[in-house]
Amino acid sequence: MSCPNAAATWYGLRTSIDRRSRSRGPAISGALFAAGFVALPLVACGLLKIAYDLALWPGMRREQLRGE
Repeated sequence: MSCPNAAATWYGLRTSIDRRSRSRGPAISGALFAAGFVALPLVACGLLKIAYDLALWPGMRREQLRGE
């Protein structure tokens, strides 16, 4: 890695987002399910995962795996 603290920074960001979404996610999903939008929480999670992967990709695409 280019910076020794880069991994810790990304992990801290992911942990922060994870903790915040843990408390709100079930409540929002339950409300959407109850309102009849059954697929919407699943689509939203998929879109968030894609956005997360695309956010990490530019920073990690130049990194080499050990043994390569």
